[in-house]
Amino acid sequence: YVKNFRNQGKMKLFSRVVFVLLAVLVVAWLLYGLFGGQLIKAMYEERSVGFLNHLIHGRDIHPFLFYSEMAHEIAVQFSFYVIFVCWAIMLLGFLGRSSNGKAVLFGILWCLVIILSIETVLYVCKAGWEAAILKYPPRYIAMTNYGVAKPTPGRHRVSEAAIKTGRLIYDVECSIDQYGRRITPLAAEGKRDKFILFFGCSFTYGDGVKDDQTLPFYVAERTARYMPYNYGFHGRGPFDILAELENINFQSEVREKNGILIYVFIDDHVHRAIGSSSVWGWKFHGVYYRQAEDGKLVRAGSFLTGKPFLTRIYQILGKSRILRVLKISFPIRIRDPHIKLAASAIWQIKENFNAQYPRGEFYVLIYPSSQFGGRLIDYLKGMGIRYLDYRHLFFNNDPRFRLPEGDDHPSALAHKTIAEKLVEDLELDDAIKMYP
Repeated sequence: YVKNFRNQGKMKLFSRVVFVLLAVLVVAWLLYGLFGGQLIKAMYEERSVGFLNHLIHGRDIHPFLFYSEMAHEIAVQFSFYVIFVCWAIMLLGFLGRSSNGKAVLFGILWCLVIILSIETVLYVCKAGWEAAILKYPPRYIAMTNYGVAKPTPGRHRVSEAAIKTGRLIYDVECSIDQYGRRITPLAAEGKRDKFILFFGCSFTYGDGVKDDQTLPFYVAERTARYMPYNYGFHGRGPFDILAELENINFQSEVREKNGILIYVFIDDHVHRAIGSSSVWGWKFHGVYYRQAEDGKLVRAGSFLTGKPFLTRIYQILGKSRILRVLKISFPIRIRDPHIKLAASAIWQIKENFNAQYPRGEFYVLIYPSSQFGGRLIDYLKGMGIRYLDYRHLFFNNDPRFRLPEGDDHPSALAHKTIAEKLVEDLELDDAIKMYP
């Protein structure tokens, strides 16, 4: 094949192009292996040239290892593209011998040109971009030794602005205690002899609202017996919370001897559990669990190490502007096994909680407007897990119950409405009568 490839006109040119590309790839990897780590560290510490230093953002949030892994990912993707081009050139040599082969190759290449052109136009027009930009303060987020991000102790000002209008959506202070929990201010602790723990994502943490406007605050405001603890944080899913429960010793963090744990479920938790392409912009380094033969979930590194091939495919798809504009993510349809996986993680969270508090109560709060909540409830029933079905409490597209400028996070009114219903359903307001 090589002899024939070299002995035919332009095929000789093709072979030289392939040789040059592969030579460049080999040299690039050698240089990266020898000097890549030192260069990235210099950029991270702002000791490199100016334009290279500006390529790194968020030094106060992410450790050096984060950028080192990111550089490795870019190098791997670059290698993939080079090899793909070499493969296409060799394919051109094969198919170029017949008119049918040329037509097939032309059609494939023309489709790729059209797709790349549309992607470029959408990128330039900023279509499919995030509706808003978040601004985190320095050293706001830290990684635990078990791979879950949590806020650092102190007071942090977090803001968000709409990209299109530039208007400020919110600018709030978040108070964090020594264990990385958002503080719930109380007028008086009174005789609070039981705890109520809240686990979840930003909906639980309270993105965009003040310390005294979160779900835990409004619940605590309506009961005098339960001490609230807010364990929610940005972007968490079932696996992150499971990792937390496997590593938290509540006896050292919670004073009260018994109480309730509320897991706040939103639909995106299913996507975060299965690793949909919609979350690969920030979740591919996230905690990953695989299901063992006995059905139990066991820790298997991150999504990137646990299922690398599918993760890389989803990484590429997750960057597509076309798919973002069309609001398409993969897998396209959430099937029952996906819901079951999230339910299995929740069951294991419950088991870890009850291992420390055998008499503790565990509830899953199905968030209003949930589309997957009904199917999740079927699995929760089978697992003997109690739940609070708030799917129809209000509709999340009602502007009163969400933040402005297209931010889907709940407003203070949403937190308050859910808290009133929760206190009523669990009869937590009886404590107010007991302790006037």
